[in-house]
Amino acid sequence: MSDARQRILQRVRDACRTARIPESTRTELQPPALASQPELWVERFVSELEALQSSCFVADSIEAVQERVRKEISERVVLGWEPARLPYELGDHLDAAARYLEDSANGEEKAAADIGLTGVTLAVAETGSLVVVPRAGEPRTASLLPRRHVAVVRRDQMRASLSEAFAEIRPTLADVSHVAVITGQSRSADIELSLILGMHGPAELLVIVGP
Repeated sequence: MSDARQRILQRVRDACRTARIPESTRTELQPPALASQPELWVERFVSELEALQSSCFVADSIEAVQERVRKEISERVVLGWEPARLPYELGDHLDAAARYLEDSANGEEKAAADIGLTGVTLAVAETGSLVVVPRAGEPRTASLLPRRHVAVVRRDQMRASLSEAFAEIRPTLADVSHVAVITGQSRSADIELSLILGMHGPAELLVIVGP
């Protein structure tokens, strides 16, 4: 066998080894148990997000949510949902120092935005996912184009599992063009199994969970 052939086969063997998924050492909560214990949903949601290398801030008051959002967007260019569509009346408390882009802004301006600010339709504790069903005034570009996505979740939007979330939104699916399920920041390992964050969307995700 030639040296070149051996090198190629060795690279394939090495790649196969890195693709194997190690056994989990965590004690997992199964969906049925989780569904019956809503007091654990936020804790599980935060745990899953951290496992995905994303961030989560759990606020104990509306004021704490507003303050954290102001801190995130201060002096930044922000592409977001229409202010009236944001939860916790955030539209009335956006930092005047931030430049808040309208959806009518051109593509280059949107792509250059620092922060994408959105709410969600539902959040899934089991997987740390955000489910977004599109509605007027809630452009999907806000969660796709900026490098950092800040999503605000109301506590009553939390659900135990994806199956529960999809059962709830099923009646609306025939009337929408798509549904986004966001699980952590954008990532891809298509090239040589090297994980790259931000390949097809935001490289950073912060979820703010309100009361």
